[in-house]
Amino acid sequence: MAVIERIEPSVLDNLVKQSHEMTDGHLVTEQADVRFALDSSAPKGISMTTMDGIIEIGLPGARVAPEAELHPGGAVIYDNVDGTTTVATVRQSGSVQVTTVIDDATAPTEYAYPITLPEAAELSRHEDGSVSVLDGEGELIAIVDVPWAKDATGATVPTDFVVKGNTLTQIVHHHGAVYPVIADPWWIPALFVMARLSAHAAKQIAARGISQNLVRIALQEGKRTRGNEKGTSVFTANNIRVIVNDKTGNIITVTRAGGGGASGGR
Repeated sequence: MAVIERIEPSVLDNLVKQSHEMTDGHLVTEQADVRFALDSSAPKGISMTTMDGIIEIGLPGARVAPEAELHPGGAVIYDNVDGTTTVATVRQSGSVQVTTVIDDATAPTEYAYPITLPEAAELSRHEDGSVSVLDGEGELIAIVDVPWAKDATGATVPTDFVVKGNTLTQIVHHHGAVYPVIADPWWIPALFVMARLSAHAAKQIAARGISQNLVRIALQEGKRTRGNEKGTSVFTANNIRVIVNDKTGNIITVTRAGGGGASGGR
């Protein structure tokens, strides 16, 4: 945890504080309508339960990692016995992060996450490096944000995702870096797709006098309907309409219900 705090302290911001003991071998917490379970056994890993079904995330090093330990700051820590440590945390924003701490050059460069998905769901990689979890109709269930990695100096370490079937592998090109290195996939359930608010959309809603908090409320609590354009959804609450790309989770536009510059999927 000290390594993460030194290199990228934002990873530890706004964590859901856990109890100091695991119950039946796992921690369970709920954020809005999403249930997160972090198991002390690495093969069982992490599960997210949403209205779209259950996603189970296996962890790297699962076959050899001993039982996890619970950090009082709100993290579950797995020693992978290969020069790496996996740190799983749940954010108050309703997402889960899985940070790998890489000790030295002898550590692996590939970190595979076997995923158990709801029936007919699949992983889809995007050009920006992020990965969507899509249901059988191509609608968004969750997003794995663009991967990143940093070394002990804070310098960026090249990293990317590879998708093969239902396994998501993060490749971290850490040789030549200053150790330790940290790498961090970030899972965001569709309910909390606000994390995909682009700079363009942020400027758009500011120009229209709409706060980001109202957008967040519309996404989390609003009524969801299909957009007129295929592959879009409309979330409506408090006279705010948020139009979202179902495949990428990106917000296309935000308007006030009844008018105000809507486009794409109105």
